[in-house]
Amino acid sequence: GYNALKFLVDLVQVHKVAQEPVIIGGWPGQWGMMAAGEVAMMHDGPWFKGILEGMDAPMEDIEIALKPKGVQEASVVGGEDLVIFTQSKHPDEAWKVMEYMTSKEFQLGMSEVGQIPALKVAGEDPSVKGDPFWGVFIQQLETARARPVHPNYSEMDEIIHRHLDAALAGVEGVQEALDAMAAEINELLSA
Repeated sequence: GYNALKFLVDLVQVHKVAQEPVIIGGWPGQWGMMAAGEVAMMHDGPWFKGILEGMDAPMEDIEIALKPKGVQEASVVGGEDLVIFTQSKHPDEAWKVMEYMTSKEFQLGMSEVGQIPALKVAGEDPSVKGDPFWGVFIQQLETARARPVHPNYSEMDEIIHRHLDAALAGVEGVQEALDAMAAEINELLSA
């Protein structure tokens, strides 16, 4: 809500903690800048570990922290979906692949390739939860909320990003950006 966006806008506009333009999806070269020690902090997901390691970043100098929380704490989760299409010619084989991909063994391997296991029992495994890098992301999942499932979600996401970017750039005020987001998304939902 308002307080969360105001906090982010103040970080950029008042406290000048980020270079401009600040873009919700990141800025070009952000990982290279982090690897080179030119960026003090950034908000990202667990996938960045493998990217930074591939750039020979000094991982021992990088620490992971939980997101700041206010009245209501939340983070986003999603993007890992497995489906079997009704017209599949090999549904039994597809199911076996899905069973394997959702096994604890496979999910533990996900952390080795830069992803949080999607299976809760794998995320609670000491090799993941006890790791200083993965443990913070696993803890953050306690407040995670799934993205909305809607056929027009990508359009909603674009609306949100456009107005967040405008607020962070100081082009729109916090309330103005939130009101515009709500109006445009409500219009999309009513269509």
